[in-house]
Amino acid sequence: MPNGKTHLLVGAGLGFTAYVVCCRFSNRPFTLSEALLATGSCVLGSVAPDFLEPAIHSWHRGACHSIAAGGAIGRLGWVPWAGGANPELGGLLASFFALGYLSHLFMDASTPRSVPLLK
Repeated sequence: MPNGKTHLLVGAGLGFTAYVVCCRFSNRPFTLSEALLATGSCVLGSVAPDFLEPAIHSWHRGACHSIAAGGAIGRLGWVPWAGGANPELGGLLASFFALGYLSHLFMDASTPRSVPLLK
């Protein structure tokens, strides 16, 4: 079962890597300050489900850990990129928060308990 530390480390690695890829493919200039903000936003997203529904027992996964929540968060993260736009910083950070949130759900889905559809 992924724990908070695992979610945090995966969120940090994913956030930084995704920012580098984002800069490469959208012709966005790489800046260290923006990279740190994007990585931090991804880390916050990766721990958000357990902040909203604390892991006090193995059956803690409810609405915030559901596939429906993942779909809603994923959609919100996609909006700033709609139409091929290169989003401003706020949209970029929202997308990276969504990426971190989805990484949390994917890690939890890989456990025997998985994640609920709706809850």
